[in-house]
Amino acid sequence: MAASSSTSSQNITSCSPYDVFLAHSGVQKGFVKGLHMMLPLVYSTFFDIDQDSLPLAEPFPPRIIKAAKTCKLAVVVLSHEFITSKWPMFELHTFHQNKVKILPLFFNITPPELQDPQSAREKWKGRFAGDRHINVGNWEEAVAAVRPINGLVFDPQDGEVIFTNKVVDEIAKILRPQNITVDSLERAVRMIKQANKDHAMTQKLDLDLSINLKAVIYIRDKVNGVDKKAEAATKLVHLKVIPELVDILKNVNQDNTMLMRQAGWALKHVVHYAGNSAKEDAVKVGVIEVLLRMLDYEQTIACAIFCMSTLIQVNIAKTKLRNLNEGGNTVHSKLCSAYQKFDRISDSVKIFHQLCKFTKTILGKMKWTPP
Repeated sequence: MAASSSTSSQNITSCSPYDVFLAHSGVQKGFVKGLHMMLPLVYSTFFDIDQDSLPLAEPFPPRIIKAAKTCKLAVVVLSHEFITSKWPMFELHTFHQNKVKILPLFFNITPPELQDPQSAREKWKGRFAGDRHINVGNWEEAVAAVRPINGLVFDPQDGEVIFTNKVVDEIAKILRPQNITVDSLERAVRMIKQANKDHAMTQKLDLDLSINLKAVIYIRDKVNGVDKKAEAATKLVHLKVIPELVDILKNVNQDNTMLMRQAGWALKHVVHYAGNSAKEDAVKVGVIEVLLRMLDYEQTIACAIFCMSTLIQVNIAKTKLRNLNEGGNTVHSKLCSAYQKFDRISDSVKIFHQLCKFTKTILGKMKWTPP
């Protein structure tokens, strides 16, 4: 029992501060669910029904208090139910006590109604009489502190969807996504997922390269630079990073080769250290076709060749390449093009040898005439 308690305490202490804490009463749970879904994935958000925030079979009070103390922004959904509920008021007092920035959302309550919380005070004393954990004076102080803060007021005529969009916009002004620091593998994957999601919705190629590039480089360096490379790579596979990296690479063009090159190296390191199942996963989501396209650009030839050389350790990759070659001689033509470009690349000798090795493995028994 002691060891289990120690482990839980250690996990709580080591978790990174959240960007956003969604404080609310149970009555507004539906609205907060919608808000949580609309928040950009780049943010790490504390939401009490999210198992990443409150894991099953672990004590929740220490986690809530820890998150409330250290979050960057508390989004407080104020309502009559909120100011007469135990845990929401605990959270509000914690924000105030730790000088956490608060964005108040006046939901079914108006700012003037907070001027005199007499009814709330009476309910506190009646409902929580004898509860030694509650200090009514602390709660009054917390309510008084939130009164002068400029917030957003819910208008029933506009509806929850419009209000939610306004809230998301305000959060983005306070916590600009471009300024978010990549501090964990989880956040890096969320950032990439957000960029891919935005691209899928807008069908534009002008992705936010700065955000995506930070996340991809973080993944590349973490997998290739830590002692426990296989552990980091396996964790990334569980976070489903492979299809996200492949989605990035599908957008390769002359204008974004820096991002594509880094994404290619990140993918190469992940599949190399995570094992054959990861390599097979990458092939199944179309990575071979994407890497062949990357041979069209001088800046991405190297990572494409080395990534394919790693992938052909599994039979599914060899079969895919041979089928593509037999179907339209695609692989042969792409490799010919790569040979013509290799002498213009700084590490051309190394790439040339890798090309030869790769070609012999895939097309060894086929007619091969290098340019």
